Amino acid sequence: HLLEVLQILAKDDPTFRYRNDEEQGQIIISGMGELHLEILCNRIQKDHKVLVNIGKPRVSYREAILASAEAEHLFQKQFGNREHYAYAKIRIAPWSGGIFKFTNLLPKEKISKLFSAAIEDGIRSATSCGELAGYHLINIQAELLDVGMHPTNSTEEAFFAAAFQATKDAITKAGCVILEPIMRFQIQIPHAYVGETINNLGGRRAEIQEMQTQGDIQIISGHVPLAEMFGYASNIRALSQGHGSFTMEPLQYAPVPADVQKKILG
Repeated sequence: HLLEVLQILAKDDPTFRYRNDEEQGQIIISGMGELHLEILCNRIQKDHKVLVNIGKPRVSYREAILASAEAEHLFQKQFGNREHYAYAKIRIAPWSGGIFKFTNLLPKEKISKLFSAAIEDGIRSATSCGELAGYHLINIQAELLDVGMHPTNSTEEAFFAAAFQATKDAITKAGCVILEPIMRFQIQIPHAYVGETINNLGGRRAEIQEMQTQGDIQIISGHVPLAEMFGYASNIRALSQGHGSFTMEPLQYAPVPADVQKKILG
């Protein structure tokens, strides 16, 4: 019924959007501003009689490893009416070149493409969630250092399992840190309200990078964690008596401070 109501609202109002965020398990709605969304939420609950939980979006945190580490695992079990055998040794390390990188350091004759692909799949599966809070691991590179095979009992399933467990053990050794999305912001505000605005940004863990003057308007630019900016549209209007505005865009992921990480972990 909720989806039917959202479709009706989107048909009536072309500025209203909604999407299903599978990663966070929630429906995200967007529109022309917070007041616009408040009115739409009231329509959902009062006009269409749909009781829903409405709140700020959950932040898509990530995790990253803190150091390089190696681990090995021997998988030898019987299932599916046959014996499965595989040994894998994996090294992981922080990587600034992207989300994930896999390198097979072994000569081609040491392991087949089929088993190499199974090992990569096992590593990718192991890095799909971190050690701290289960967020997706990013900025990690993995290297295949060694393998061990049985003449008849080595299988794709065994190499997947061996690589998976070796990677998990290496992640535990390396240690993890939670990363949060950092946004680049720009605020336009009359000079009279600059002091209050900067004080407010300080309480949001913002870093001011630049300040420019254009006539009677002060432009403040910098970086701020996304988690600190929910509801800021209403806040900046209140601070500036309706004369201020701001824009944000994604910049990067960065480690959260230790006190913030404790709060995230509960």
